[in-house]
Amino acid sequence: MESTLDDLNSFDPFYQQENIVDRIKGILNDYDPSNIFNEFLQNASDAGATECHFQLDMRSFGTEKVFSDQMAAWQGPALIIYNNAEFSDKDFEALCKLGIGNKKDDPSKIGRHGLGFNSVYHFTDVPSIVSGPYIGFFDPQMTNLHKSRDRNGTSVAKGGHRCDFRKLSMETFGDQLKPYMGFFGCDMRSHFKGTLFRIPLRMRPTKSSASKAGVRFKSTAAVAGAGVGGVEWSVGQIQKMMEKWIADAKVGMLFLKNVKTIRISDGFKLEVMVQKELLEPSNPNAPRLPGSVFKIDVSPNVSKPSENVASSQWLVCCDDAFPSDTPSPIHCLAAKRHWSPHCGVAIKFQDTDGSKFHSKLFVHLPTPISTGLPFHIHGDFALTSSRKSLAGSKEEEDEKRIWNSFLMEKCLPRTAIRAMEHLFAMYFLDPSSPGRSRDGFNSATAGYFKHWPSSSTVEFQPFLKAFLCQTYFSPAFPCPGATTVFPMQLKAGCHTIFPGPVTIPFELEEKVVPWLSKRNRAICIVPDPVISVIKAEWSKQPKFSYKQVDGDFIRESLRESPDYIKNNMKTSAEREWILGWAFQPVINPNLRVSVTSNDLQIIPLLNGEWVRLKRGKTKYYVPSQHERDLLGANDILVDADVFSTDELRLALKLLIEGDKHNVGSLPAEIFATRFLKENPSGATDQQLKQLWDYLEVEYKSKPLHTFYNFPILRTSCGTMATLGKATTGFQISGLPTQFFVFMDLLRDLDITVYSSETHRSHNFFKGHCPAFSGLRLLEAIVNHWNNLSTYRAFSMTEAKGMRDLVLACSGTITQGFMFGIGRLPIWTTLGSTNTSPLIAACEAYFLEGHFDLDKFGAFPTVLSPVEAPIFWPMGATPLKVTVALMELVLPKFHSGVLKCDGDTRAAYLDLLLNLFMVNKLSRTLANVAKDIIKSAPCYVARDGSLHFRGELFVPGEALTEMLFADQPNVFADQEMALLMARFSMESNLRSLSSSPDLVVHCAKKVLEETVDAAADQGTTRRRAVQLIQYLYKHPDAGGEDWMDPKWKVVPREANLEWPYNILAPTLPPYMAFSELVGFSIRETAWTQCGFFPAELQPSHAFKVRFPAVRIKTQALPDVLKHLNVLVKDIAPTWTSTENQHKLKSILLKIYRIIDTYIVSSINHQKFAVQRATEILKCPYILNSKDSSDPSSWLWPNQLMFGIVDDVPPYYAVDPELRQFRDFLLANGAEQIEPVEGSVDVTVGRARGHMEDLMLHFFETQDQEAGCMDVRFKFQKGTDIWAHKFVLAMASEFLSLKFKRDWVFDSRLTPEKGMQSICLSSYGDIRAGFWGLLHYFYSDALTLSNLLDKENDQGSIDDGALEPEDKLSKRLLYLMKLQHVAHRFETIRLKDLIAKELIEGKKVVHSNVFAIRGHAERNEEENVRDYCNKFIEKNRARMKGLQRNQRELLIEP
Repeated sequence: MESTLDDLNSFDPFYQQENIVDRIKGILNDYDPSNIFNEFLQNASDAGATECHFQLDMRSFGTEKVFSDQMAAWQGPALIIYNNAEFSDKDFEALCKLGIGNKKDDPSKIGRHGLGFNSVYHFTDVPSIVSGPYIGFFDPQMTNLHKSRDRNGTSVAKGGHRCDFRKLSMETFGDQLKPYMGFFGCDMRSHFKGTLFRIPLRMRPTKSSASKAGVRFKSTAAVAGAGVGGVEWSVGQIQKMMEKWIADAKVGMLFLKNVKTIRISDGFKLEVMVQKELLEPSNPNAPRLPGSVFKIDVSPNVSKPSENVASSQWLVCCDDAFPSDTPSPIHCLAAKRHWSPHCGVAIKFQDTDGSKFHSKLFVHLPTPISTGLPFHIHGDFALTSSRKSLAGSKEEEDEKRIWNSFLMEKCLPRTAIRAMEHLFAMYFLDPSSPGRSRDGFNSATAGYFKHWPSSSTVEFQPFLKAFLCQTYFSPAFPCPGATTVFPMQLKAGCHTIFPGPVTIPFELEEKVVPWLSKRNRAICIVPDPVISVIKAEWSKQPKFSYKQVDGDFIRESLRESPDYIKNNMKTSAEREWILGWAFQPVINPNLRVSVTSNDLQIIPLLNGEWVRLKRGKTKYYVPSQHERDLLGANDILVDADVFSTDELRLALKLLIEGDKHNVGSLPAEIFATRFLKENPSGATDQQLKQLWDYLEVEYKSKPLHTFYNFPILRTSCGTMATLGKATTGFQISGLPTQFFVFMDLLRDLDITVYSSETHRSHNFFKGHCPAFSGLRLLEAIVNHWNNLSTYRAFSMTEAKGMRDLVLACSGTITQGFMFGIGRLPIWTTLGSTNTSPLIAACEAYFLEGHFDLDKFGAFPTVLSPVEAPIFWPMGATPLKVTVALMELVLPKFHSGVLKCDGDTRAAYLDLLLNLFMVNKLSRTLANVAKDIIKSAPCYVARDGSLHFRGELFVPGEALTEMLFADQPNVFADQEMALLMARFSMESNLRSLSSSPDLVVHCAKKVLEETVDAAADQGTTRRRAVQLIQYLYKHPDAGGEDWMDPKWKVVPREANLEWPYNILAPTLPPYMAFSELVGFSIRETAWTQCGFFPAELQPSHAFKVRFPAVRIKTQALPDVLKHLNVLVKDIAPTWTSTENQHKLKSILLKIYRIIDTYIVSSINHQKFAVQRATEILKCPYILNSKDSSDPSSWLWPNQLMFGIVDDVPPYYAVDPELRQFRDFLLANGAEQIEPVEGSVDVTVGRARGHMEDLMLHFFETQDQEAGCMDVRFKFQKGTDIWAHKFVLAMASEFLSLKFKRDWVFDSRLTPEKGMQSICLSSYGDIRAGFWGLLHYFYSDALTLSNLLDKENDQGSIDDGALEPEDKLSKRLLYLMKLQHVAHRFETIRLKDLIAKELIEGKKVVHSNVFAIRGHAERNEEENVRDYCNKFIEKNRARMKGLQRNQRELLIEP
């Protein structure tokens, strides 16, 4: 019965991978067997199928023509599952990858062929599938299917097979294929358009069925042992399971996108069909709604579809996108776990079978999890492995718990609210809906809220809370329109008004209801169970304040609509109803309210307006009848008639008595103000009489200060004045004569003069009309003048009268009032005339008598001293000498008005004397005086000009007197200087001792004159000599470094005698101290330096302060340069004996100077050698001969010491120069000391060591140590570093590449000068290119090292080889290397590879075709010929392989 291998050669390996049996057993522990229907339903939906059929096949089939003896056991009853979608190659591949499937890479799929498919092993050990042209079998235990042979002919067992069933012979496998034939058009001969799963049941067959089918073998349980699932099934169990699943099948398609029909048949009596149909809206032009409406029909008998069809209609609303406020960690979690935010809500709103609704959680398909909600919910929830509860532990970081919470609290509430929006449209907006009419409105509202969630199971309480919270901000409440009941509108909870304790009278409903619904608010009638849970949840959230029709809401509405009462409440009854609720907090202060009566526009005025009630200052008044008759101020008077009920009158009374709001009794001030405003021209005679009577009656015992502004007082001129003027005016009878001098002034000052006889009988005038006095007149004038808004000047006559009046009353005037008098402009000034302006005393100075200003002219701010004793209390300022000097006198000098000479100069010096005395005597004024002395230009020069402190020189100092004799403006006045010395203030003048900068100033002046060609040279030299002599006495003067070369102020010695005038340098007449040298050392440097004059030799103090001054020492460079000049220019001209001796004397002095210099320290010796080498340009050693004879002069390198004793006379050296030996040696003279010795030479490197090092650095890729200078980049893998020189020398092809092609294709690395070459265009050649470079370094093919390196680099990928092809990694790498060697024209390497292939016997029957094809492409004739010989020799054995040549070829 077992088929031959040739009959089964059409089968390909088709099996599930992993340690499959244990893995499947683990999966089955988590899956209920009844889940098989849901799993295959969701797989059908993922595949895009529109139909899914479940059928129990009760038949048994033949067992002869099957794949193996064991397969005969699975020819009995089976569960057939069909869908009308066809499997793709990827689907077949996914089916083999246990637990992976396609869902990981395609989130749109529910769970295609993942763990759920393995639920079949609850029922069978050998499931099979037919789809398209293929049939496939799974045998995870590898005990049922036939064994196949591998490429080497070895018989091996597989966990499954798949083949094209059209290639199978019915004669050979007819029994095996018959169970599939006849199902849904499957004939096992042609392409099958659909997918058919056969799940043969693991069961023990009865004797009758076994004998009928001719079964002569063990049962399925016996064949499978314990089986993968370990359970045996009966047909009855499967039938009950299918019947039980019908309930899920009725709703199973709610959230599936593709499946529209489900059929269930148990092969006996059960035959049910469930169909889903999308109901299109009746109006195609209507706005698109969030959800879709489906009709689901369930036919209990497919053969009679018209009988007992149960229909239900569902509103399904789904969302696929993340909410906009989704945090990024949730996005990352979804991407990591391949979770989708897809969720949905299904509301059942119509049902014909009347069955009780049980809400469930769907994860695309129904789960056994109950929600307690009035609708089904769906989401991509994470479930436990048993799919019976939500996954996720209580730990905060549990990803499944976090994801489930996100779906339940963020996604699903949003979808549910969108579903409510659609439900609202169905109940209220559709033309045929009952909610469109008033009669059906209540029932429609009740029907709508029937689908609202008001309770749930504990697990779904988070969803319920989140849904209720989102309804606060989302439209979910059906409400009447703003003006009429219809059309209806959907409102958010924050814009919804719920019923409350306020009852709206029927007659007011038409006015009040639309008013309460304004401003995007509307009233919604919500059933008690729903409103209870809403209020309970919203009350937990402080920000979720909801509205209901109560007193607070009425008051809030009035606040939002201030003019509502004025415009709408016209009758007394209407006003009484709304004002009763408006004033509720005022009437009942202990009542707890959210909105008080404050800021409500509920106060009626007499002018018909309504104003707001506010806390604070009273603005509106309840008048008495008398006040109401006198005033016409209806804009501030309250209409008390509106408060017509006892309750409202109580509210008005409480407002007045409480004195906390803007409503109260009318005060006298307001009455007076409004009366004056209403009568701007004054009261009529009748009004005067009424008003005086009113005041007599109402204010008989009260003061009349409030009415002081009333114009009810008749003056002597016949005009009307305010009542208050009587207290400050004068009665006209009994006035003195001097009073009339001020008549014009009194008129201008608005001082009232009246006759007291007219109103003397009134009580107000008793005790309020004082008699006339001079002091009272003075007070009236002062007070009124000071309060004028515009300036009013006094005439000379008025001013004179005022001064007399002040002097007459001075003994009785208080000090405070004196200051007010001081503000009157009635006083004359110092030096003024009759036309000079008058000034106020408080703004002026007065003289106290310590000094006078008569010599300095007129001062308009200084009072005339005649009335000086009374100025102080008036606010006048006593004039201090400091102020007089700074503000009055000095400005006149500086502006040119005055000149400081003659009497003026004497008066000014008197002022300075006072100033100096104040500086010494008065501590209070000392600071001001010091400031003037320090910062004011108050010091007088010889020429009368004024200067600041420290600008003038002390007179009499020799240096400054000589240098600045022509500048009198820089010396202080002699008399002032004596005056300053008297008060010890001479430090404010500049002297040479106290002002160091003055010495520097003198030096700079001399320096400027030395370079000024126009200056008198004699004067300049005298001044310079004076300066130098001062500096010799005071070397620290000025704090300067006088050795600085910038101070070229010293006159050098100009009259030089012989020989110092020979070749003397051209130098400026004035030089710096550091540039001149002492007269005594002229012989050693007269051609290079200038010299101090004999009379200006630096003093001892100067030399101590500046040791660097050169008196007896000379700079070595100057000495050497002078030596040059002597030898080269002067010596040849001195031929006389006297001159010779002079020259020799000078030379010996120079040599001694050098000798003294170099023996002082080794550093000086090095410096001397260096400077001598730089400066000396001629021989300079005199050999005791005639200096005019060239042979008398020797170069240092002509001298030798210590070699032989018999030195020729020509090379002899003067005995006096023996101590000069070290310098001569250092500067070129030779001293030879023969030395004997030997040298040990180090061992050189071994031959080939350098090549080994370069190969080592290449293999280790140590670019830094190996100094590799070229880098190659590839499509894949790391870069390779190499030595460009090695490659160019080893390969002529690469040498040309470096010089031509790669010059333009490469680039230099800036920081290291490396050349970088990109080879990505050559393809993935890194593995072979490494071998090529290794060959260039080693000149050999060392394959083991190369393979180890490539494995480290990951260049050889095992996955690139098909399992059937047995090419080794070594062979695959050789072919890659051969390909690269061919591309880079490396002939010898190709020969080495060919030798390795042929002599190493790597060509075998399984790879000969691949090697031959590769050799042909790479033009390797030796290998190609060898492969052809191999094939010819083994033709008989190669017959089977040649037939499958295409399948065996592997492209490198």
